[in-house]
Amino acid sequence: MNRRAARGGWHRDRSPGSGSTVPAMRITWRLVLGFLAVSVLALLAALARPSWPLERGTDGGSGAAAPRMSPATEKGAAPCTLRAATPREAARRARPGDTVCFDGDLSRRRLVVTKGGSRKHPITYAGGGDAVDGITIEADDVIVEGFRSVRPEAPGIELAGHRVTVRNNTVTGPRGGDGDGIRFFGDDLTIAHNTVRGTDNSHGRPADCMQTFASDTPPSHRVRVENNRCEKAGNICLTAEGPNDGEGDGPGTSADFGPPAAGDVLARERLGSGAVTHESGGGCEIGHTRPK
Repeated sequence: MNRRAARGGWHRDRSPGSGSTVPAMRITWRLVLGFLAVSVLALLAALARPSWPLERGTDGGSGAAAPRMSPATEKGAAPCTLRAATPREAARRARPGDTVCFDGDLSRRRLVVTKGGSRKHPITYAGGGDAVDGITIEADDVIVEGFRSVRPEAPGIELAGHRVTVRNNTVTGPRGGDGDGIRFFGDDLTIAHNTVRGTDNSHGRPADCMQTFASDTPPSHRVRVENNRCEKAGNICLTAEGPNDGEGDGPGTSADFGPPAAGDVLARERLGSGAVTHESGGGCEIGHTRPK
């Protein structure tokens, strides 16, 4: 005898002579749709998992595993419009307004930026936490952000250009030379939210966290320095030497250094409190900026 369940989608078959009742499943369109829905949800969950590898910190941190962020996942970061394996390829292919991301391993080579954009459309070189062996910028109208350098050749970051922004980078333990963390030269520069750790003042080197001067380089103007961090600085956290100060023996005037403030004009020979946070090292020093 077959008794069809009212809503269960299955029936009971009584086997002849056995006296037992065996449930038999009947495939219905509801079951098919339910299976498809579960499969789609499982696929979406798998695609949502991070695809970047986890790596141990090498910049003097706790060593806890941390995700290597892609530039597109960083807060406020523009999505990549160009992917390149090397800086040379990026210089060949990048156009004004591009955000360049690197697919190749740059941890053992210095990132040298030679291709800039335009005043309205700078080229962004986005690291997303990638390791490089230092950064050199020789271009105008660029943004370099999100790279980390561990024991690079000093200076860890060196920039020479106009309308250049360097932000959200980390330099740890720069070696050789004067041991500086960041050196900058040019007009309309922004240096923001960077961290420099462990500039080494041994062997008589004046290892500054950040420095500019006007000797064999042009003077700098309209430099915005804000919310940077210097940890265990061997010498001065920020030095800006003009033509008449120390090694600054070149022509011209270095002027307008400081952080922006509401309703405030950047004043010559003045640096506000928001520019640099420093630990165990010298304070902030602004040298003479007026020519003789």
